[in-house]
Amino acid sequence: MNRKAVEWLYEQVPEWVEKGIIPEASAALIRNHYGPADKKTGGKTVLTMFGIIGAILIGLGMILILAHNWDELSRMTRMFIAMGMLVTAQIVAGFSLWWKRDSTAWMESASTFLMVAIGASISLVGQTYHISDDFSAFMLSWMVLSIPLVYLMGVTTPGLLYLIGITTWALSRESYSIDKHLIWVLFGFIIPYYWNSLKEKPYANPTVLISWFFTLSFYICFGKAFETLLEHLYMLIYAALFAAAYFIGIIWFDDPTRAWQKPFKAIGLAGCIGVSFLLTFKDIWRSIGQEFYSIGMPESILTFLLLILVAVLGRMAVNKKMGNSVLFATIPAVAGFGFLLLYFDLSGINSTILLNGYVAFLSITVILKGIREGSLGRLNIGMLMIAILIIMRFFDINFSFVARGLVFVTLGSCFLAANWIMVRRKKEVVK
Repeated sequence: MNRKAVEWLYEQVPEWVEKGIIPEASAALIRNHYGPADKKTGGKTVLTMFGIIGAILIGLGMILILAHNWDELSRMTRMFIAMGMLVTAQIVAGFSLWWKRDSTAWMESASTFLMVAIGASISLVGQTYHISDDFSAFMLSWMVLSIPLVYLMGVTTPGLLYLIGITTWALSRESYSIDKHLIWVLFGFIIPYYWNSLKEKPYANPTVLISWFFTLSFYICFGKAFETLLEHLYMLIYAALFAAAYFIGIIWFDDPTRAWQKPFKAIGLAGCIGVSFLLTFKDIWRSIGQEFYSIGMPESILTFLLLILVAVLGRMAVNKKMGNSVLFATIPAVAGFGFLLLYFDLSGINSTILLNGYVAFLSITVILKGIREGSLGRLNIGMLMIAILIIMRFFDINFSFVARGLVFVTLGSCFLAANWIMVRRKKEVVK
C-alpha cells in the first residue's frame, strides 16, 4: 500500500475504534503491519538526489581543475593526485559506512563519489604512463573494480552506474571482438544484489529504478551477445523477449497502482507494440524473405526456446485469470505465423497483411475496452494506435497530399468526437 493510502487509513482508524467498528487490538495490529507513515520521505528523496548529483559534480569538477595544467605536472605529482583523490573518496565512504550508515543521502553520495574517483584514477594513471587508450578496456576495468561497492555500500547508485557502465562497454565493442561469455559474467555480478532487492522491497523506489535499468540493459546486452544469431529472426526473438518481460510483470509484479512502478510490464508492453508496428512494413518482411532459407540452426534453436518460455509464462498468466491481459503479448505467436507464411510467399505480402490486421485488431480492442470502462485515456491510446498505423501506411503506399490531408482531418475529427462523447457520458453518470 502506498504512503498516501496508509496515511488515510491511519486517519480513519481512530474513528473506527470510537464507533466500535474495530477493537483497539485490531487498530494496533494495523499500525504494526503497515508501520509508521513517514511524511518526510519526499524531503529525504530530494536530499539524496541532490547529494548524488553533488558527488558527481565534485568528482568531475576536480578532474577539470586538474586538467587545466595537467601536462605541466611531473609523473610523480600526477600519481599523488590520482591516488590522493582515490584515498579521499575511500575515507569519505568509510566514514559514511561506519558513522552515517543510517543516512541514505550520505551513503549514496559517498558511494557515488568513490565510484567516480575509481574511474578518474584509472584514467589519470593510464594517461600518465600511456598504458592504453582503449575506451572499452577502461570501462571494463572501471566496472570490475567498482562492483564491490554495490554490495559493500548497499545503496542504489553504484548498481545503476554499474549497469550503465557494462552497457556502455558492450556497445563500445565490435561484434567480432566482444567476448559473449564476459557479458553474462558482468551481468551476473549484479544479479544477487538485484534479486535480494526484489525479495525484500520489490516496489520500493530504489528497486523499481534498478528494475528499469536492469531490464533495458539486458535487452541491449542480449543484442550484443547474440548479434550473430539475430540476422534473420531478430524481430521474432525480440518479440518473444518483450512478451516474456510483459508476462513476468503481470504475473509477479503487478500490485502497485502507479504505472512507473511496473517496469517489466511497461517495457514489455511497449516493446510488443513497437515490434508489432515495425512488422506492418512490407519492406521488413521482404528483406526477411530474401534470406529466409539462410536461417541457421543455432538461430532457430534460440528462437524456439524463447517461444517455449513465452508459452509457459502465457499459460501461467491464463491460470491466474489474466486472460484479458494476454492479448497484448500474443505478438510472438502472430509474428511466428507470419514467418510460416513466408515459406509459401517470400514476397511477404501475406505476412504484412496479417500484421496490419493484428495491429488494427489490437487498436479496436483497446478502444472498445476504453468505452466499456469509461476510460478516456485508454480510448485515446487505442485511437492513437489506429492513427499511427494509418500514418505508417503513407510510407508504404504513395498517396496524394489531398488524400493524406483528408485522412488527418478525419482522424482529428474522430479524436475530438470520441473524447466529447466520453466526457458527455461521464457527466451524465455523475448527475
